[in-house]
Amino acid sequence: MNEFDPEILIPLFAIIFGMSIPLVAMYFDYKKKQDTNALLTEALKSGADMESIRDMLEIEPAESQAKSRHPYRAGLICLGIGGAMLVISETSSGVPENIFIPGVLLAFIGIAILLADFINRKRMDND
Repeated sequence: MNEFDPEILIPLFAIIFGMSIPLVAMYFDYKKKQDTNALLTEALKSGADMESIRDMLEIEPAESQAKSRHPYRAGLICLGIGGAMLVISETSSGVPENIFIPGVLLAFIGIAILLADFINRKRMDND
């Protein structure tokens, strides 16, 4: 009962390192926002105009920002992952058989997203 089981290290490290990645990303995002805020404060104290502040921060005006909508991307990704899970579950030995149902679910979600993007393509083009 008091013996150490080394097999517990794998999930322990997976949890620790898996949770550390978002924490590190959140820290660096916070630092970037803090630095931007300090730069804006100094620029406003020195009486800089908005064009020079935009140039310093490399911000485009809201009217000229391009839309970053990529239709069909999410649907194709879900469909691809679901299809890969289906193929692996049917062809590979040693793979758990219980990945068939999540594969089917992901494939159908991908198809639904593709259909929604196809149906709404005219509305997205007009926006």
